[in-house]
Amino acid sequence: MRAGSGCPGDKAHGPVPHTGCMPKRATPQSWLCDMDGVLVHEGIMVPGADRFVALLAEKGRSFLVLTNNSMFTRATCATAWPRAGS
Repeated sequence: MRAGSGCPGDKAHGPVPHTGCMPKRATPQSWLCDMDGVLVHEGIMVPGADRFVALLAEKGRSFLVLTNNSMFTRATCATAWPRAGS
């Protein structure tokens, strides 16, 4: 869509040339998620984080949980989450 074409974002662009609206995105099939502060905060699981991970597994979505915190080993991270279906 061009500027003035009815795109809901037309007014938000101001003097910047508008080249078109974002196309509708497909449902993500894979997820990358940080562990610290997103799934776990100060060693305590964020409420709903276990359900989020279980839902990804339930829907067959692939995911990786990442961290830059060197306090945790790969084994510690792997055992911190309940397995899907358990």
